[in-house]
Amino acid sequence: MTRAAIAVPVMALVWAGVTIGGSLIAAPAKFAAPSLDLRTALEVGHEQFFWIWIAERLLCAALIGALVFGPRVARWWLAAPILVFALQQLVLVPLLDARTMRIIAGETVPDSRLHLVFAVLEFVKVAALVAAGIAALRTAPREARA
Repeated sequence: MTRAAIAVPVMALVWAGVTIGGSLIAAPAKFAAPSLDLRTALEVGHEQFFWIWIAERLLCAALIGALVFGPRVARWWLAAPILVFALQQLVLVPLLDARTMRIIAGETVPDSRLHLVFAVLEFVKVAALVAAGIAALRTAPREARA
């Protein structure tokens, strides 16, 4: 297997790991800490997601580059997490960020299901990244021979 062929599954699986660790484990955990008030938890979460999204943007860009310039491994599988991430970043994050900043500022905001939608999309993105990583690992040896 060539370096280029292994890059796609590695990046997809690393991206899945970043999302699992940062978004699906660490983010909910801070809200379970009884001594952490909501405003502080949201401030920490705001900073946490800032750095997670930098990592995700870099991994997404690297995957897009690998797909454009590298072997044709798992292109269709990778379209899903890239599209989900784009939807999150372009639509949900600005709405969630504005809501979070209002709460941090002390405003009372109405209930919203945006965080639930975001969480569901995180699970979809992780599942698609794992599927893409596995598909890329399975197809890379065939493409390396071609």
